[in-house]
Amino acid sequence: MFYTPPLSRGLLGGVMRRSLLSAGVIPSAAVQRVNLSLNWTPGLYRYMINSLKEWVEISLDVSG
Repeated sequence: MFYTPPLSRGLLGGVMRRSLLSAGVIPSAAVQRVNLSLNWTPGLYRYMINSLKEWVEISLDVSG
């Protein structure tokens, strides 16, 4: 399941995001930074989306 943070969290309301929300591909839900780092396990993927690059897998350096 994919989620996108709500606009109230400082996210840009871009064209691709709006399109995915309207199509029901991704729902809007609060995503906490601590949840991303604590649950960053192999096999789970996080993506950044925008209308130019579309879906780009992202990684997180938790080495400290």
